[in-house]
Amino acid sequence: RVPRRAAAFDWNDEKFLRLRLAGKATDERSVVGRMFPRSRCAEHEFARLVSRWFRQKTSHHSDFVTAERIKLKDFSLNARHTCLAQPWFASLEDGAARQGDINPGAPLAPELAAWLGKSSDCTSFTVLEDLGVRVGQGLRTGANLFFYADKVGEKGSNQILAPAPIFGISHIQVPKKSVQAVLRKQTELPDGYKVEATSLKGRVLALQKYALPEDIKRCGAHRNTRGSYRPMADGLAKLVRVAATTTVGDSHDRRKIPELSAVAPNVRSADPSDPKSNPRFWYMLPNFAPRHRPDLLVARVNHGHPKTFLNAKRAALVDANFVTIWAEKGAHVNSEALLALFNSSWCHASLELIATVMGGGALKVEATYIRRLPLPVLNTTQWERLSCLGKKLVDVSPKKAQDVLRAINQVVVEALVGKANLDKKLEELRVIAQRRLQARSGKRHDTSQSVV
Repeated sequence: RVPRRAAAFDWNDEKFLRLRLAGKATDERSVVGRMFPRSRCAEHEFARLVSRWFRQKTSHHSDFVTAERIKLKDFSLNARHTCLAQPWFASLEDGAARQGDINPGAPLAPELAAWLGKSSDCTSFTVLEDLGVRVGQGLRTGANLFFYADKVGEKGSNQILAPAPIFGISHIQVPKKSVQAVLRKQTELPDGYKVEATSLKGRVLALQKYALPEDIKRCGAHRNTRGSYRPMADGLAKLVRVAATTTVGDSHDRRKIPELSAVAPNVRSADPSDPKSNPRFWYMLPNFAPRHRPDLLVARVNHGHPKTFLNAKRAALVDANFVTIWAEKGAHVNSEALLALFNSSWCHASLELIATVMGGGALKVEATYIRRLPLPVLNTTQWERLSCLGKKLVDVSPKKAQDVLRAINQVVVEALVGKANLDKKLEELRVIAQRRLQARSGKRHDTSQSVV
C-alpha cells in the first residue's frame, strides 16, 4: 500500500513511468506477445524490461511500446485543473484550490512540460477566451435529409436543388434567399486551408422568412404574420408537404420528420401580447448564430493531425461535424493569426495529447479541448507575423504551404523556448506529435530523433 499523503498535489521531483502499448504488440498468446516471439512467458519478459527502464530512469520508444517518464507534479496539477470546474472540489478545498497552480488557464501535458524544460523562461500560457475568441459547435438541423440538399444549377433568381431521394422529388427551384451554402462533411473540405462558400454544393433550407400558404392563412388572424412571411413557391411547398408526412428511423422508433426530437422544438406559437411575435413552424430553423458561421473550423473526427480551416468571409454555414471558432468584437487577434497558430506543431501536439482517441484510432476533437488549449503568450509583433503567415497559408499551393508552416512553427517555438537550439526544439516538437499519431493510427512515421 502507498502511504496516505497530506495533499494530493504536493509533489517534488518524483516521476512515474507511463506505458503505451500499440495494437501491433498483441498476438494470440498475449498483449505483448509479438514483442517476445520466442519467449514462453511474454508478460514476464515485459515486466523485466519495464523494471529495468524504471531502475535506470530511462524512456523508450519503439513500434510496440512507448515508455515515458512523467513528473507527478505536472500530472497532478493537470488533474487539479480539471477538478477546478467541479463545485465539489471547490467546497472541499475551501477556496484554496487555485493556490500553487501553474498555468491556471491552460493545463499543460506532461510531455510538453518536459519539452519546455527548466531552461525555458516561458512559464505562462493563455487560452482563447482570454483573447476574446469563442469556441462552439456547428449547425444541428435535427433532420439533415430534409434541411440539406445539393445545388445542381441556377435559373434566374432561383437555385435548382436535388433533395434527398427519400422524398421522391428529383429537383426543385427555390429562391436564392431561401437557401445558404453549408459545409456538411470532411469530404467537402479543400486541399488547402480556406473554405470558399461559392465552391460548396451543399445548401441548407433557410426558411425563417418563408411559410406554406396554408400556414400563413391559418395564422392570418395574428396581425403581424401575413406581412412577415413570404409564401413558398410551388416546388418548395411540395417538398415541405411531402417531408411532413415522411417517416424516418429504425423499426423500433419511426417518426414523422416534424416529430423528431430536434425538429419539434422549432414549432412556436405567437405571443398574443407581443405584436412583433410570429408563430414558427417545424420547417423553420432557429436563427443562425456566430457558431454556425465561424471564422475557423476543425473536424471533430481526425485520422491525421487536426487541420484548421479558414471560413472565407464567414460566408459558409458549418455543420456540427466541426468545432467552430470565432473572434468576438474587440478580440485581440484576427482569424488569419489564429489559423496560423492552430496549424502549428505546438497546437497539433497539444491536441494529440489531450483529445480523445477513438476505438479505430481517430482523434476526436471537441470544443472543450480547444477551449483548454495552452497557447503561448505572444507580443504584438509575433501576432502580426502570424497574421501575415496565415494570409499566405490560405493563398499558396499545398506544396508551398509546407514552407509557410515551417515559418509558423519558428514563430511559435521561438516564443516558447527562445532562439537557442531552435531547429532541434522544432524537430523534437514534431516528433512528439508524430509519435502520438503513430501510436493511435498504427502507421509508421519518420521519428528518427528521439526525445528522452
